[in-house]
Amino acid sequence: MHSLLLTILTALRALRRNILRSALTCLGIVIAVAAVLAMAEIGNGSNSEIEKSIANMGAAMLVVFPSAANNSGINQGAGTAISLTPEDCQIMLRECPAVRNVAPMVGSWGQLARGSKNWQAGSTVGSSPAYFDVRHWDFTEGTSFTDEDVANSNSVCVIGQTVAENLFEDESPVGKELRLKNVMLRVVGVLDYKGSNVFGSDQDDIIVTPWTTMKYRVNGGGGTPSGHVATTVASTTSRLATFPVNTTATYPAAAPTAAMDTPVNIRFSNINWVMVSARSLEEIPQAIEEITSLLRDRHHHGDRSYNQEQLRH
Repeated sequence: MHSLLLTILTALRALRRNILRSALTCLGIVIAVAAVLAMAEIGNGSNSEIEKSIANMGAAMLVVFPSAANNSGINQGAGTAISLTPEDCQIMLRECPAVRNVAPMVGSWGQLARGSKNWQAGSTVGSSPAYFDVRHWDFTEGTSFTDEDVANSNSVCVIGQTVAENLFEDESPVGKELRLKNVMLRVVGVLDYKGSNVFGSDQDDIIVTPWTTMKYRVNGGGGTPSGHVATTVASTTSRLATFPVNTTATYPAAAPTAAMDTPVNIRFSNINWVMVSARSLEEIPQAIEEITSLLRDRHHHGDRSYNQEQLRH
């Protein structure tokens, strides 16, 4: 105990003899500790912001692109082949246990217009109601379009906050119309604010329609969705029922051999890419494996490194 007190007294005498040096030493220690704490807090804050941005995009989200097309032996790059179909989405959801939800995607571009105002949206896509679940996206006004809208390629859309501000200003967009590539679309919902993603792109600068509307009405793609065909046929039949019909065939029916010699082209309803949400972050590797195996079997891709669907997380 005596030696401890002696040591403390010696230290105090040394500090009193060199007051300026002692003060500078203490100040250096305080600055060093404060700098370490500040850097730790900055790191934690940055990590929190990154996690928030990823969560806004969809933390457990995967993107499936079509395979690469080959033109005269030249690989055109991922996404150039026409291979993914809406049926692929249904089978992924049914046969891949690690997959929570699937959204078919069709891309486009074009000027949006309403009255004298116009706006070039940063993202113009067609999808299904599952898209908003995959992206964890809520609504500030209205609701999503429905599966019936997709089946009938109805002219409806959902818009983001940036599009709403530039085309509608202080008005409520729900129930009003805007024009995309000379196609009039009725706004049924306004998405909640998300802000910029990790790449700096404005996520709220978006318009989403049923994928069938985007493909067959806006883009003018070949083919017609089955639901739209059924509706068209039913309405045409009901109109013709009011007129007398000549039951005598104008031309004789083609023989079976003649029908075989003149095959009818079947239009292919493809989609541009697929957005998938895994059941959890831990199940992402399992979801990738299941989707890769499923698409390889469905599209007869025997070689893993050649012409296979590309998955990105």
